Amino acid sequence: MDEQIIIDCDIPGVRPARQQRSRDLMVSLVNEGLALLNDHDFDTLSIEAICERCDTTTGSFYARFESKEAYVTALQRLVVEDTRVSMVANYQSNRARRESRPYLLAWISKGTIAWYRSNEGLV
Repeated sequence: MDEQIIIDCDIPGVRPARQQRSRDLMVSLVNEGLALLNDHDFDTLSIEAICERCDTTTGSFYARFESKEAYVTALQRLVVEDTRVSMVANYQSNRARRESRPYLLAWISKGTIAWYRSNEGLV
């Protein structure tokens, strides 16, 4: 995920990271949580497991996120924003041929399926 999207997020329940060390930890918490969601759903996702993978404490986690629900909501919004930015960049770079509506629809459909598979734990 684009680190700048994580750092610039303005999401209710997420406290902004001001120092570089805090921003680095925020990026790590988001990326490790996304990785864990490949094997876990919301109910089995453990804050302790995320913190262990980031070599940090649960206190550091809760200094950045109000709750587990705020964390997962932030993950969902960040993934959607990262996807939106990527799609716009891909479309503007002419990777999707615009003159062919069937090709464009197939490109969008394949991208949607790939997105769903890579973010299944969030959906």
